[in-house]
Order: sequence, then structure tokens, then C-alpha cells
Amino acid sequence: MLSIGTVSAGNQAQREYHERQLAQSRDDYYRETEGPAGVWVGAQAEALGLSGEVDIEGFRRMLDGQDPATGEGLGGRMDRRKTVAFDLAFSAPKSVSLLRMAADEETAKTIDRAHERAVLAALSYIEQEGWKGRARVTHDDGTRERITVQGNGAIGVLYRHETTRNADPQLHSHAVLANVVRPDKGDAQAINSPVLYQQAKTAGSVYQAVLRGELGRELGIQFDTPVNGLADIKGFARGLIETFSTRRAEILEGLARRSEEHTSEL
Repeated sequence: MLSIGTVSAGNQAQREYHERQLAQSRDDYYRETEGPAGVWVGAQAEALGLSGEVDIEGFRRMLDGQDPATGEGLGGRMDRRKTVAFDLAFSAPKSVSLLRMAADEETAKTIDRAHERAVLAALSYIEQEGWKGRARVTHDDGTRERITVQGNGAIGVLYRHETTRNADPQLHSHAVLANVVRPDKGDAQAINSPVLYQQAKTAGSVYQAVLRGELGRELGIQFDTPVNGLADIKGFARGLIETFSTRRAEILEGLARRSEEHTSEL
């Protein structure tokens, strides 16, 4: 699945959270030793000569609306935006995460590669269909209107984790993309966020479909019939999936408690 969050201007806690994750290993939230940072992603990142591992200073510059390498402005008056970046989180089905946890090292690496290919495929779709801006243009007759502007790719960082904050197995990646659309012609713009959110479900389905295809081709894994684009490994015990979903259980428990409190107040 794909969920989208935001990084707000001036929200130091959000910035520090992503900085911590970039500085940690891709293995999980709780590894004490530092590992490789995230990597640069997006066609605009490539156009700016950004590749390989992300350094924290470059990430900070991106959130400040600057070229991570040179410090020059990315354009589009990013200093005035409430949202400086979008956090796209791609999560594998729980059964895939559990399989990865129990697998041997070589199988786990194969699952990781399949996940990464699926994420990149979904990001490519987002860049093509969801990374658009809104620009105001003036026609020859003096009238003005706002038009949709196709961006020439995104600038962002990608990093991976294998567990949730509760240490449940959960293979997922975060793509933190700067809120800037840089067209081939004209000024840079802020992202037209409704378009991005409209494309989120399809992008999530692209991720899931590519992941299933890769795991089927590489490991011979078969999946249940997808429902709303999502499917678990065929024959995987539902009880095992529920056992390793403590965050879901906590959410349900909290909803039940609030419902009881509301009922008692009536």
C-alpha cells in the first residue's frame, strides 16, 4: 500500500525524525549502530547530478528549498510554503514481511530487491502522472488562468525499514520528495497536491503488482486474488499475520475504548 504524509515548514520534530531515519541502518527502527543513509531518487535529482547516498546536510538543504549539492534555490518560492515535502510510504503485505523475517539471507535479499524495484516503478508512475503543478499564465488578450504544469521529475530521498515502531515485521520504504515541480519551461511551482493524492491509489497498486510479479518470477511465490490492489501470499496463515500486527491491535483497542467513553457520557 501507499500512504502519503507531509513535512511542514518549521516543524523541527518532523525534520529530525527523517534525519534520524536517514542516519540509521535500513534494517529497522531500533538498530543502535549507524548504517548506510538513504539514496537520492527522482529524475530532477538525477538532472542535478545527485546520486548515491544522501548526506544529512544535503537533505536539510532540500527541505529548505535549495539544491542539495550547491545550496542554490530550487525556485518556486519554497520559503513561503507550509508543506516543504511529501512523505510517500510504500509498505509490503504483512505476509511478505513475515516471510522476509523467517527467510535465509539470500531469500531476504531477493525480497529486498523485489521491494526496491516495485517502489521505483511506483515512483516512476508518480513522476509521470502525479507530479504536476499549477501555474498562472497571461494570454495575449490579457486574460489570466491557472493551468496544470507537468513537472520534469521529482527530487527526493529514499530509505527503507523492516519493522514498525513496535518492532512488528513490516518491510517498507519512505520516499521524501521536495514540494517543487520544475517544468521544462517556465518557473518552478508547488505541487498540485490534489492530483498527487488522486494518483496515490493507482501508484500503490503499481507497487503491489510489481512486487507480486517480481516475487513470483524470482521465488515462485503465488498470491491470493488482489482486493483493492492488495493481496497476501497464498496459503499464508491469517492468524500469524494478526499476531504480528500489534499496532493494528492497539488502534482497534483505542477505538473501542473511546467508543465506550463516548457511550458513558450520553
